[in-house]
Amino acid sequence: MRLANNEIAHKNKTKTESLDGVISVVEKAGQFQVVIGPAVPQIYDQLIENMDLTSSENEHTAKEENTNWFLKLMDVIGGIFTPLLPLFAGSGVFRGLVLLATQLNWLSTSSSTYHILTVA
Repeated sequence: MRLANNEIAHKNKTKTESLDGVISVVEKAGQFQVVIGPAVPQIYDQLIENMDLTSSENEHTAKEENTNWFLKLMDVIGGIFTPLLPLFAGSGVFRGLVLLATQLNWLSTSSSTYHILTVA
């Protein structure tokens, strides 16, 4: 989720960094990320207890983010390919095993098994 008002977050950056449990604060591409380290469960409980974070109206009242078209395009592309990353990683490992088997002469490149495994 993007911030509705970047200026408020920017003004309070040093104050946020000085809070107990906060390791650092990163501002980039309209996002304000607070790195809190191992105290996540305690800070999460405090946030839920002290703030109204369950309201869905906040999402609808936030103004349109003022990022450029390139960042919006990268968000869409990232959203499309993120679920496929484990598949790509597994395919790469599998392909590496097939190549290893051919290099060790356990599998012939002219065999039908090699062709099926390469396609897989």
